[in-house]
Amino acid sequence: MHSWLGPFLRVLKDRFPAIDVELTVDLSASLSPSLFSRGLDLTPQSGPFGRQISGGVDLGEFPQVWVAAPGLGLQGRALSLRDIARHPVLTHARGTLPFEQLRDQIATGRLVPLRYLWVPDPLRFRALYDAGLAPSYVVRAAELVQEVARVHLAAAEDQEKRSS
Repeated sequence: MHSWLGPFLRVLKDRFPAIDVELTVDLSASLSPSLFSRGLDLTPQSGPFGRQISGGVDLGEFPQVWVAAPGLGLQGRALSLRDIARHPVLTHARGTLPFEQLRDQIATGRLVPLRYLWVPDPLRFRALYDAGLAPSYVVRAAELVQEVARVHLAAAEDQEKRSS
């Protein structure tokens, strides 16, 4: 999401210059209750989505990858979980899907080589809003974030094809 948040905020400001955007960055688990209690108008957030709301647009699935500092010397070879566990691993917050996937992978107790380049499932994003009560500009803002996210997904896919 960090790759398209700035472009989305610029497009939103261009289309709706009189609207003040108050940005709240938090986990989806924290954003959802605020959306349902009408404390937030629009939440671009990652799944899983515990509750349904009347309005929303798909923003796509964004892949996740393992990243290590070059100085760790982990590139160019198959790694075991033991190899990885020798270093601090920064993950998503507890209770999130990527954290649980990593925890489950490690919890098997088998320290197997990660020859297949295991990565967490892609994060699915949606822009959620209350379709019955949201002003029309909130609905349009959800559509704008969808457009911006699609542009960034397409650019990432093009880059991946060129590097393959």
